[in-house]
Amino acid sequence: MKYLMCFLSFVLFAAPIELEKRELFDKKVEILIPKEFKIMSAEMLNFKYPNRVNRPKLVFTNEDGTVNVALNMLANSATQANVTAYKDAIKNSYRKAFPTAAWQGDGVVNINDRKVGYLKLITQAVDQKVYNYLFLTDVDGKIMVGTFNCTEKLMPEWEPIAQKIVSSLIVKAK
Repeated sequence: MKYLMCFLSFVLFAAPIELEKRELFDKKVEILIPKEFKIMSAEMLNFKYPNRVNRPKLVFTNEDGTVNVALNMLANSATQANVTAYKDAIKNSYRKAFPTAAWQGDGVVNINDRKVGYLKLITQAVDQKVYNYLFLTDVDGKIMVGTFNCTEKLMPEWEPIAQKIVSSLIVKAK
């Protein structure tokens, strides 16, 4: 009983996840990232993202690598007018790459006066399911793609945080 009470007090009084503002891509993008997250080590990056071609340039992660925020600036030209087309193209690509994915939604929303496309899906990894919240918009004439992901079992805790992260996106370059 004593151990149960200790566990319950830990769960009930666990510190909330603290977010902090980060400026990225030569200060053209501002986004909230969990304060405890660090840049993913090269070793973990090679393991989690073995395909060097599609590997994100910047990955923030928790200590055990179960929760990640990855951001990438692609070479493709982009404007606000074609955010929806990029979202649709990425969605089609994901449907082919992950035919058994459980889709949670997709669309284009306005975040801080910017069109931002998004996809939400659960995919099967080697040993477990992973929740993916992909978001994209144009930054300085290029397409920026971000992905929040965590193991499916962590979704109840992290899905609201993922929404806060994406909703915090500010693009400073027009």
